[in-house]
Amino acid sequence: MLWRNFSTRCYGGNPLVTSLAQTGAVAKLLIEKGVITQDEFMEKIKAERATYQAMFRQKGN
Repeated sequence: MLWRNFSTRCYGGNPLVTSLAQTGAVAKLLIEKGVITQDEFMEKIKAERATYQAMFRQKGN
């Protein structure tokens, strides 16, 4: 509940902006702490993008 209130106040309740901001913040923390590299993160994004693009193409048929 606390996180939802924080997100609404900070991002005006826009779920897309909230999601992007949270994802960016988590990625930056993981990279800064050395848990993952920026290259690993970018490779994962490419793979996920391909997965979602395939799903959207299937739904469009």
